[in-house]
Amino acid sequence: MLRLLSIELHKLKYNKSAKVISIVYFILITFIALIASIEFKFGRFSF
Repeated sequence: MLRLLSIELHKLKYNKSAKVISIVYFILITFIALIASIEFKFGRFSF
């Protein structure tokens, strides 16, 4: 089982498109978390 996991991680490590997708994913998650932490106020409405 650990051997299969290491093979899959090795494929992700050396695949350029997997690296780009992973980086973009974590950046999007970070920005969503930052935007969610900001409180927006529109008149009487607060988000």
